[in-house]
Amino acid sequence: MGLGAVLGWALASPVAFVTPPEIPPTSVELRWETVPSCPSRQRVREELGALLGPAAPAEARAHGTLRGREGAYALQLEIEVGERREQRQLEAADCTLLTRAGVLVIAVTVDALAVRATLEPPPVQAPKGLVRPTPTEPTTTDQAEVPAAFAAPPAEDSAPEPRSAAAAPLGPAPTNDAKPPTHGTLGASAGLAWGLNPALAAGVSGEFGLERGPLQLLVAGYHWFSRSTPQSAQTGVEAALSGGLLRGCFVWSRARFRFPLCGGIDLAAMHGGGVGTAVRRLDVVDLWAAVSAGAGLRVSVSPRFALMARVETSFALRRPAMALLDAETSTTTFRMPEVGVRLTTGPIFRLW
Repeated sequence: MGLGAVLGWALASPVAFVTPPEIPPTSVELRWETVPSCPSRQRVREELGALLGPAAPAEARAHGTLRGREGAYALQLEIEVGERREQRQLEAADCTLLTRAGVLVIAVTVDALAVRATLEPPPVQAPKGLVRPTPTEPTTTDQAEVPAAFAAPPAEDSAPEPRSAAAAPLGPAPTNDAKPPTHGTLGASAGLAWGLNPALAAGVSGEFGLERGPLQLLVAGYHWFSRSTPQSAQTGVEAALSGGLLRGCFVWSRARFRFPLCGGIDLAAMHGGGVGTAVRRLDVVDLWAAVSAGAGLRVSVSPRFALMARVETSFALRRPAMALLDAETSTTTFRMPEVGVRLTTGPIFRLW
């Protein structure tokens, strides 16, 4: 049974939920967010139980978010069955009708055969004791022949051939014109870096991203805190790094886990000055540029919240330096390394 057929059944059926009270709730792990005056989560669980029964797949999970106001409602669905994950966006003017359509989408995605068995009426059997009369041939020879144009066509067996479980669809039929939705994300992270400051440094960053299918585009800003490197007991320099990066990623997904492979470009300012009792401090700022590549791991805790860990390597294109000056000589005390490594972790929030 395809998704279009199921939704057609939903629209042709009465809007009100009619789940019998004796049917137990389904075992599908369900999270449902709704608005006042619309069907509750418990009603949704009962409706799923009516369609699927209690023996739903153990690894089936569904999350629905219904938002809007009277006359304009939208329902966002995320459904996981084992390692398969699907997303749906439905809209309708009636939240009860929209909720019922969402329940049907979840049920068909989880177990299409169970839904088909629930929706199809049982075959009608003739009452016992009644025998269908057998037509007899006419006995008179003077009966006029029936013209061929008015003869009844031969009877055909209209019952559909049984379809095996292997041929039954496991969910909505894929369409070639379906486009993946675009999601916005907002993240924050903290971590450690080597090769971006005079010593191992801590830092923080924030990022905004756009996701469309397996592709991801991120814009981030960061600050790696100042660290110092001494030249002697009384002289040295300290430097910090502040800037931003543009990162593009390809994301490989498996159930709740996502593995982004990323590359990007950094533009930042190295800023700092001299330290020590024998140094007259002069603050300086210079440009640092690099290309970066790395990989990460993102674990979805809920449809709108995840935890991310990322490791990246940067290759400097421009390496600023800091020096100590005296009356006659200039001594380079620190120069940004050619290669740097940073490790960060933090939460990611989906905005829409």
